Amino acid sequence: MNGTGDRLYPRFPRILAACRRGGDRPIYDITPTTDSENILDIFPNAGRIIKAWDGGKVGQEIHETGCNTIRAMEVHKYDGKYVTEVNWARNEFEHDIIYAGH
Repeated sequence: MNGTGDRLYPRFPRILAACRRGGDRPIYDITPTTDSENILDIFPNAGRIIKAWDGGKVGQEIHETGCNTIRAMEVHKYDGKYVTEVNWARNEFEHDIIYAGH
């Protein structure tokens, strides 16, 4: 990693090296600024890893919480005024490796 990534995730290179050596410890990310309005979206690269956990059971449990239920996102200005609707482009291949849109 370089630049911003090194500052934001200084332990990432060590975590990655441990995983490559066969490590199996969970990885948690803690940021000092999270609050109840923050969300976590996981897209295909990381989603493929989640899909592989416990034969797909972990990913299925996440999907059962209701994530991935939207098909479009409404965009609003800061004052709440509606701007447009954007299709949440997802095909059947991506559906089970994207954990977002909840």
